[in-house]
Amino acid sequence: MRDERRTGDESRTHDGTRLRGDDRAVSFSVGYALNLAVAAIVLAGLLVAAGGVVETQRETVVREELDVLGHQLAVGTMETDRLARVGTSDEDETGESPRADVRVSLPSTVAGTGYSITVRADELELEADDPAVSVTVPLVVETDVTETTVRGGPLDVEYDGSGDGSLVVSES
Repeated sequence: MRDERRTGDESRTHDGTRLRGDDRAVSFSVGYALNLAVAAIVLAGLLVAAGGVVETQRETVVREELDVLGHQLAVGTMETDRLARVGTSDEDETGESPRADVRVSLPSTVAGTGYSITVRADELELEADDPAVSVTVPLVVETDVTETTVRGGPLDVEYDGSGDGSLVVSES
């Protein structure tokens, strides 16, 4: 028979091995917890880094879309300018004041955000609401331009020779 005496804090199993000093189960649990902690830290770091990349990409997309839309509006404005000049040269022959109206179909939003367009004599400035991105597109026309600010969306570029003789950009 075995002598199963307990001495001090030592505990023994039914086969007589000591429990105090046996740290195999603790080692497994601690290792597992450390692996989970390291995985959580790595995942959090990746999410933070990816969030910054996504925001930068969104700003790039908005900037590029605004640039394309600005050039589309500039082409529509230059087309109206050309039509107005041709009509003005024909005014002497016909006796009628020239009129020109070109519709430019632009979307109301870019990358999910609204935008505004400021029309000036020699440039168009497009500004997104969020993120705060601004793009300037040159505008080369011979006819005067009425300076104004409009929201993005379908626009009309008009010229009425009987009025002040300038190009007007307005929301459709």
